[in-house]
Amino acid sequence: MKNYECIIFDMDGTLYPYNDQCRTVYKDMAVNLVKKHYKMKAEEAESTFIKLRSEEEKKCGQKVANTLVLLNNFDKIEFEDIEEEINSIYNVEEVLDFNKRAFETVKEICSKYNTLLYTMNNRKTTNRTLETIGMAKLFPSTRRYSFTTMGKLNLSRSKRIDHVKPGLAGYELVVKESSLNPEKCLMVGDSMRSDIEPAKALGMDGYLIKTFDDLYNLPKWLEM
Repeated sequence: MKNYECIIFDMDGTLYPYNDQCRTVYKDMAVNLVKKHYKMKAEEAESTFIKLRSEEEKKCGQKVANTLVLLNNFDKIEFEDIEEEINSIYNVEEVLDFNKRAFETVKEICSKYNTLLYTMNNRKTTNRTLETIGMAKLFPSTRRYSFTTMGKLNLSRSKRIDHVKPGLAGYELVVKESSLNPEKCLMVGDSMRSDIEPAKALGMDGYLIKTFDDLYNLPKWLEM
């Protein structure tokens, strides 16, 4: 068994596979907030948001989370606004399913390793998601870092944004507050930009989830 001090899991696309509804709900949330806070019609809000998202993605050469596009480009929209909107429109319980094999795989890893959850989702949606996929007890609230964690930091807006994935500051916070040695940690996630690259920049190892078989094969990779 590999000698890791801690394994840090992403949630969305890692503990469960994305589907079309998962992807579209965050774009819908963003458009709703731009429409409301900037007094735009729906068509204008959508075209404005998509244009800015496209510009950000061209700069970095990778997909950028809708939440981060909002925070970077619309200063009237706060962390709390994003949380409230997504919690009100995201029907997690209808969109996601319990996957026994995924549950058993993660349960096995949690029984052998110290584990944490680090997600871009907010606290309430994270809890609803974990309950739906059956993993809430595997990642108790004291073992979770989320969008809410970073949004409630006693820092300026710009510095709180710096803590949102893929910001290295967020990873540094997780490591510091959990008293971890990053060189003895493994980050498991589905995004090179948001999960693997910042973790490796801090000295962690990374394990990329490309397909759900990668999650199922993680115990073998860990030589369990």
